[in-house]
Order: sequence, then C-alpha cells, then structure tokens
Amino acid sequence: ELRPEPFTDEDVQERVSATAAHFGLGEKDAQFLVSNAMIDNKAYVPRGILVHYKDGSIRDFAEANDHLSLQLLSKPVEKSFLCYPKELTPPTRS
Repeated sequence: ELRPEPFTDEDVQERVSATAAHFGLGEKDAQFLVSNAMIDNKAYVPRGILVHYKDGSIRDFAEANDHLSLQLLSKPVEKSFLCYPKELTPPTRS
C-alpha cells in the first residue's frame, strides 16, 4: 500500500497479526514479512539536468524553461508505504 500520510502503528500491527494468522507464524516472525517506511522523490534537483544548445552553450534546465515552476519541481513528494504478503487483502477503510 502507498499513501501520502504515514501508516499508524495500528495499521502495521493489523498486517503483522493477519500475516501471522495466515501463515501460522508467531507475531515476532511475522514482523519480518511486513515493512513500513517513508520514501521521497523530487522531479528536479538543481544542476541535475543540463541542456546543450546547438551553439555550444550549456544551461540548467530551470533556466532554459520558462513554463515550469522551479519551486514546484524541486519540492519533494513524500509517501508512506506498507508492504506485506500479497496473499493478504488490504483492509477496507471507512
């Protein structure tokens, strides 16, 4: 599962318990099959993309493009993920 807000401890424990029950494992062993963390990504890193023009000049992508907002492209997008065995179905949220 992937979502913008972090998963709660209850969310993680729910998957650990479901994993333990499904595979007949102890909760301690089932914890190895459930992973939870945050990831981030930036669409653009300053000085990360250089544009080489026909005249031989080289400019940074942000300087070369008038249509894109450098602030928006440089802002990291953060997501939280929760991985668990595919045999388990995600719980329904209300």
